[in-house]
Amino acid sequence: MDYLHKYYDDAACVLRKMCLDAKAPHLSSALPPTLPWKFNKHKVKLNVTYEKLLNLMLKYNGGKPRAEAKLKSAVQLQDLLDATRMFVPRTRPGRESDSDPEDLEHAEKLCQVKTVVEEVL
Repeated sequence: MDYLHKYYDDAACVLRKMCLDAKAPHLSSALPPTLPWKFNKHKVKLNVTYEKLLNLMLKYNGGKPRAEAKLKSAVQLQDLLDATRMFVPRTRPGRESDSDPEDLEHAEKLCQVKTVVEEVL
């Protein structure tokens, strides 16, 4: 079924190029060849232990304590980014030697979350 989506995306790109070439050639070369609304999906699984992040997850998952939260809107992602930025500096520099490997893995995942959300926003 994925090939069908690719087919329609490719067809839309060709049609867009043809229309722009005919009506606005100056825009045709300025736009990327792929459709601008295509985004990669990023999934990050993270056990949340910080209270601020727990409260954020509860806010967006309907208040279910052990449920998954799917954050998609710009507002939700900005909230996540703001909360994550609070914890990344604390977990990064110079603490590797005395930290438990699980804490280091958690810190690395927080850094990944921060990086991905910054790219999307």
